[in-house]
Amino acid sequence: IQSSTPSYSDEALKKACADASQLGLGTQIKDLIRNKYGVIKVTELPDNTRNRFIEDLRALGVRV
Repeated sequence: IQSSTPSYSDEALKKACADASQLGLGTQIKDLIRNKYGVIKVTELPDNTRNRFIEDLRALGVRV
């Protein structure tokens, strides 16, 4: 049985994106949100994709 992990809040997602922008990754983050996840704003990410999005940010070097 797999335990469900809590999803990240809108505030946590916005902070992670702001941190990514500080690292010069703003354009990459926008492309990721739009092209991979099909949304315009990070806060529009469905709960079931938020953990994957955070993993994508970590792969880019963002500390979350």
